[in-house]
Amino acid sequence: MIIKLKIDFECPSPLIINPDRENPGETCVGYCCIPCPPPKYFYLEGQLDAAETVNSISFSSNTTFCLFQSIIYLWTFFFLNSTT
Repeated sequence: MIIKLKIDFECPSPLIINPDRENPGETCVGYCCIPCPPPKYFYLEGQLDAAETVNSISFSSNTTFCLFQSIIYLWTFFFLNSTT
Protein backbone atom coordinates (compact mmCIF):
# COMPACT_ATOMS: atom_id res chain seq x y z
CA MET A 1 0.00 0.00 0.00
CA ILE A 2 1.51 3.31 -1.12
CA ILE A 3 0.54 6.42 0.79
CA LYS A 4 1.28 9.82 -0.70
CA LEU A 5 1.59 12.64 1.76
CA LYS A 6 0.43 16.09 0.87
CA ILE A 7 3.07 18.57 1.98
CA ASP A 8 2.07 22.17 2.39
CA PHE A 9 5.16 24.05 1.37
CA GLU A 10 5.69 27.58 0.15
CA CYS A 11 8.56 28.66 -2.05
CA PRO A 12 10.14 32.11 -1.78
CA SER A 13 9.34 34.54 -4.58
CA PRO A 14 9.89 34.24 -7.61
CA LEU A 15 10.09 30.45 -7.22
CA ILE A 16 7.04 28.27 -7.75
CA ILE A 17 6.15 24.86 -6.29
CA ASN A 18 7.41 21.93 -8.36
CA PRO A 19 4.32 20.26 -9.89
CA ASP A 20 6.19 16.96 -10.42
CA ARG A 21 8.17 16.40 -7.24
CA GLU A 22 9.25 12.89 -8.22
CA ASN A 23 10.95 14.03 -11.45
CA PRO A 24 12.49 17.47 -10.88
CA GLY A 25 13.55 19.34 -14.00
CA GLU A 26 16.79 21.20 -14.52
CA THR A 27 15.34 24.40 -13.07
CA CYS A 28 14.03 22.69 -9.92
CA VAL A 29 15.65 22.04 -6.59
CA GLY A 30 13.56 20.05 -4.14
CA TYR A 31 10.06 21.46 -3.96
CA CYS A 32 10.81 24.77 -5.71
CA CYS A 33 11.35 25.67 -9.39
CA ILE A 34 12.29 28.79 -11.32
CA PRO A 35 9.49 29.75 -13.76
CA CYS A 36 10.28 30.05 -17.45
CA PRO A 37 12.13 31.92 -18.92
CA PRO A 38 14.80 31.69 -16.17
CA PRO A 39 16.98 34.71 -17.18
CA LYS A 40 14.01 37.01 -16.62
CA TYR A 41 14.11 36.26 -12.89
CA PHE A 42 17.84 36.84 -12.37
CA TYR A 43 17.87 40.50 -13.44
CA LEU A 44 16.02 43.59 -12.33
CA GLU A 45 13.17 44.73 -14.52
CA GLY A 46 14.48 46.37 -17.70
CA GLN A 47 18.10 45.22 -17.36
CA LEU A 48 17.67 42.24 -19.66
CA ASP A 49 16.02 44.46 -22.28
CA ALA A 50 18.92 46.91 -22.07
CA ALA A 51 21.44 44.08 -22.48
CA GLU A 52 19.56 42.78 -25.54
CA THR A 53 19.57 46.28 -27.07
CA VAL A 54 23.32 46.67 -26.52
CA ASN A 55 23.88 43.21 -27.99
CA SER A 56 21.82 44.06 -31.08
CA ILE A 57 23.73 47.32 -31.65
CA SER A 58 27.06 45.54 -31.22
CA PHE A 59 26.04 42.79 -33.65
CA SER A 60 24.87 45.31 -36.26
CA SER A 61 28.02 47.42 -36.08
CA ASN A 62 30.28 44.34 -36.24
CA THR A 63 28.38 43.01 -39.25
CA THR A 64 28.69 46.37 -41.01
CA PHE A 65 32.42 46.57 -40.30
CA CYS A 66 33.01 43.01 -41.56
CA LEU A 67 31.09 43.75 -44.75
CA PHE A 68 33.11 46.94 -45.29
CA GLN A 69 36.37 45.08 -44.63
CA SER A 70 35.41 42.32 -47.10
CA ILE A 71 34.59 44.85 -49.82
CA ILE A 72 37.93 46.64 -49.30
CA TYR A 73 39.79 43.32 -49.42
CA LEU A 74 38.07 42.22 -52.64
CA TRP A 75 38.56 45.65 -54.22
CA THR A 76 42.27 45.58 -53.32
CA PHE A 77 42.72 42.01 -54.54
CA PHE A 78 41.00 42.46 -57.92
CA PHE A 79 41.82 46.04 -58.89
CA LEU A 80 45.28 46.63 -57.46
CA ASN A 81 46.65 43.25 -58.55
CA SER A 82 45.30 43.61 -62.09
CA THR A 83 47.21 46.85 -62.71
CA THR A 84 50.67 45.47 -61.84
